[in-house]
Amino acid sequence: MLGSWVVVAAVVFWSYTGNLTSLLAVRYIPQPIQTVRILLDDPSVTVIRVPMTYFAESISKIESGELRELHDLDKVGRVIYETSDLHSMVENYVRLGGYSLIDAVFSIDLLMADSFLKTKTCDFYKSKQTMFSTGTHVIMEKGNPLLPAVDHRIRAIVESGLFEHWMNNELHAYRSNCQFSPSIILVREPLSLANLWVIRSSRPRSQFCWLM
Repeated sequence: MLGSWVVVAAVVFWSYTGNLTSLLAVRYIPQPIQTVRILLDDPSVTVIRVPMTYFAESISKIESGELRELHDLDKVGRVIYETSDLHSMVENYVRLGGYSLIDAVFSIDLLMADSFLKTKTCDFYKSKQTMFSTGTHVIMEKGNPLLPAVDHRIRAIVESGLFEHWMNNELHAYRSNCQFSPSIILVREPLSLANLWVIRSSRPRSQFCWLM
């Protein structure tokens, strides 16, 4: 009987120790906002948007659905508009948590790449859901005599692959280190009260919602 009790106690002890060690060693990096619906239903998140864009104009004309609800967040004070310095909005708002930036995917990628080059850490993530797709345009005055020349040169840059090449060069470091970064990381360090405190006080990384 004593031997059986020792075996059972040892198994329970080892099982508990293994589970506790795994809990302390494996940390999950939360990425909670992945869809528009989740963003809309979380009243603690404020949306940062760029006004007077194709996206802003499009969702203002939608009469129902999630994108209409996204447009109406302005009525409840959950929208901040920024027209010029998105880098400042990322550092002063999004990095602190509770804010999500909505913009075109290439703009979001450039902002995240710029942040990575400065900090060498992957501090932000993009949501998995896209809202809709649209082309990228250069807008000029109607009837401008320079329009044919600008069209010709832009078409040549795109068709030759230069635009994609330039973008890849700008984003190479970020994509290599952050684009496929895991949501689970293994921590190898001695167990201490500080480990427990980190688990209790850890907060999600800053959030980006994006459209393409």
